[in-house]
Amino acid sequence: RALWVGSAVLFLVGIFGAGTVSELLAYLLVVAAAFLPTVLWFRHGRVGVPILPAVAALHILYYALPIVRSREDLSEYSPASILLAAATVSLYLLAAALAAYPMLSRVRGQEGKKMELISGSQLKTMVFLGLGLGVLFLGALAAGSLWWLGGLFGLVRAIALTSLVVACYFLGVARGRGVLRGRSWLLAASGLGLAILISWSTLFLIGGLVFLLASSLGYISTRGKIPWLVVTVAVVLVSILHVGKEEIRKQDEQQGQEEGQSTGLLGVPRLALEWFKAGVNSLGTTATGRSALDRASLLQILLRVEYLTPAYIEYMRGDTYLLLPGMLIPRFVDPDKTKSQAGMDLLNIRYGILSVEGAEKTAVGWGLIAEAYANFGLVGVGGVGLLLGLVTGALTRWSAQSSGVSVSTLLAIAVMAGLINLEQDLSGLLSSLMQSTAAVFVFAAVFRLFPRGRGLPRPHTSLPRTALPRQFESSVSPDLRPR
Repeated sequence: RALWVGSAVLFLVGIFGAGTVSELLAYLLVVAAAFLPTVLWFRHGRVGVPILPAVAALHILYYALPIVRSREDLSEYSPASILLAAATVSLYLLAAALAAYPMLSRVRGQEGKKMELISGSQLKTMVFLGLGLGVLFLGALAAGSLWWLGGLFGLVRAIALTSLVVACYFLGVARGRGVLRGRSWLLAASGLGLAILISWSTLFLIGGLVFLLASSLGYISTRGKIPWLVVTVAVVLVSILHVGKEEIRKQDEQQGQEEGQSTGLLGVPRLALEWFKAGVNSLGTTATGRSALDRASLLQILLRVEYLTPAYIEYMRGDTYLLLPGMLIPRFVDPDKTKSQAGMDLLNIRYGILSVEGAEKTAVGWGLIAEAYANFGLVGVGGVGLLLGLVTGALTRWSAQSSGVSVSTLLAIAVMAGLINLEQDLSGLLSSLMQSTAAVFVFAAVFRLFPRGRGLPRPHTSLPRTALPRQFESSVSPDLRPR
């Protein structure tokens, strides 16, 4: 029901927001392609971790809504250019869906229910272990206490943040199954809120949004319902914080604080109050700057690339992808390794978005679509879309055939969290996912040190033992069988 209601609402937004028929067509192209993976996932019985549905739906925010909201920013481009950009995004998403969902056609219904074979104590252990590691890391980072890690900082960060994202997803799963109630729910929600608050103290909203989105997806995939109250509160809060961010950044610049630097652990509560107050005050003024939706737009980057390439700038023919081998070397092995945003900097400088000096101070995200077009045109866009579909489809199928505490499920959650940030280039994304993969194995090893619960909670969707085929029953490990 929520899917159909959401589709109707987005259709009405396009009808009333589009200025021309061409804009409406471009908008609907992206919306339809972004909804397709979710529809296919439902038709396959909601099995596995919904990686591609979550990633594809975010393209509505980054590519569709800017078409009907930012007409002043897009006025320098013709309707045909905007329609071409929308078709490019649709090509990317359709290629991903085409590659992903044939892998789920043979997943049996019983295999898709293996998440329900996690005991309540296992879920709680997963949640509180990950939240503890994540909050401890973020708190130490905000306090400036991790300088002694040196070249190991990247690995420790990957382990802590991957554990935190996994915990957020399973927090949603546990809440959806009714495992987290009363004090345990209050404690888990407080840990999630603390992690988001500390993450936002750097004035970057994306980190906290990933934690929120991971927990929401865990709840939706388990319960089959959207937590509308949480979504509404999050949208209002993020909107308020976004419009107040410029004022807080000006204050930090006056105090000599660099962008992305935390204010210190003790300064987080003060910053939160000042930031919220600045946002509320900015809502009543006309000079609020660009909205959160406009800032999230990657459409302008894609329009610029398609306009300039290859008429004025030649295709890069894989130059940004060739940077990946240098990024995969651990920093504790090579302190001068290629930085993770080298590809993004190369693109920004080549297309005149940032100067060499400007790239040292800030970054402008590109996303996989614009980068692929800059390298190989529409062929590159389709190729990267197929790669995305193959990877996400394989991980979704793997997680559907494995238990909820398996490495495959944890890896699928970590990959989903990495792909949610649509502003990353391919080399930076793969480098980050390699670190997340290592972190998953470490987290899984630590989790196995904790005792496993003997009893299974009553699942939200019942799966009686008598309904299990003999071959499936024998494939369940003794530790996960109902007793």
